[in-house]
Amino acid sequence: MDSTAFDILQAIGLGLAFGLRPALAPLVVALCALGNLGVDFEGTSFDFLENPIVVVVIAAVALGAIADSARGAANGKGLDSRLWLLVAVVFGALFGAGSVNEHSDSLAWLGGVVGGLSAVLAWAALTPLIAGAKQRLAGEAEAGLILPALVEVVAVVTAFLSLIVPPLAVVALIAVLVLLVRGRGKSGSSYAGLRTLTK
Repeated sequence: MDSTAFDILQAIGLGLAFGLRPALAPLVVALCALGNLGVDFEGTSFDFLENPIVVVVIAAVALGAIADSARGAANGKGLDSRLWLLVAVVFGALFGAGSVNEHSDSLAWLGGVVGGLSAVLAWAALTPLIAGAKQRLAGEAEAGLILPALVEVVAVVTAFLSLIVPPLAVVALIAVLVLLVRGRGKSGSSYAGLRTLTK
């Protein structure tokens, strides 16, 4: 497998991680890029992702996401999840394009596309599960904080492993697809049950 294929897998893994949770994972990747650990944007069109000012901005976004989760767990009034989807897509596209641009100028766009789409895929798979869990945990602030923390850990681990061992992104992709299919199946069953009750 050539380096570009590895870079595309890395872009997929990063996009999935950001789609799960666009908070600490992008910050971890930016810090790894600063230390040339798994990825290096220097000399590419995306070297600004290693700029200390940009890293500070990413850190601010991470803090905002964490604060929003805490607020949502406390009073159920967090920001619209679609806002964080937008953040995830932007990060997925930028870091995905940067990953591929490291070894290929002509295919950087592909990294951006797969990074952004992977973020959407992960968000679509996880959001229904999170919504259902929040309903079950309504009124339990401490329990409501545990779920985002667990997702945060999974997102950071996914991002880090995608940097170090890009082919592991395939495992993450399969897991997300399984969640997506199972989530849609449960939604379909619930809808069918509701229709039966209303007849």
